Amino acid sequence: DGEPSHRSAVLAVLDAPHGPTAVATTHLDWHYDQSITRQRQLEALVPVFAQWQQEHAPAQAMVLGGDFNAVPDSDEVRRLTGLAAGYEPGLVFTDGWAATNDDLGHTWTRANPNSPDAQWPRRRLDYVFVSWPRPKPTGNPVKSSLAGVEMHDGVVPSDHYAVVVDLDNRSAFEEEPNS
Repeated sequence: DGEPSHRSAVLAVLDAPHGPTAVATTHLDWHYDQSITRQRQLEALVPVFAQWQQEHAPAQAMVLGGDFNAVPDSDEVRRLTGLAAGYEPGLVFTDGWAATNDDLGHTWTRANPNSPDAQWPRRRLDYVFVSWPRPKPTGNPVKSSLAGVEMHDGVVPSDHYAVVVDLDNRSAFEEEPNS
């Protein structure tokens, strides 16, 4: 809405085996009733990502992750994943968790000792998305899990569990491995 915000995104370029790969992380507005704010935040972020891809690595997958504070069927996530009008023509993202896991993957839950009084428990608010189109199999999600769910020295690191997604790092030009 044009108001100053403390939300931000960080973009890095990794030297991956198949070529440069843009990876970004963000933390969108947390208020439950602010879907439109999160959509506007993504309307600002996704075109920057798309421009980087066009200028530097048009044939590479891009990875976008973080705390989106939005459930999988929210308007903001539906727009990212192509289930509603997208943020950038010709660019959508695969939800790495949904592509590889039948579990709901709750990252926000009262089971976490850092959020025992959560008002809306048991939600997936955190994601790893991979851009599409991309050359197969590069960037295809192959496995996902949650991290930070166990205590270490009496501490769970965050009030959200982290989403970990393994991506296929083979180039589109590599042959399938022999079985």
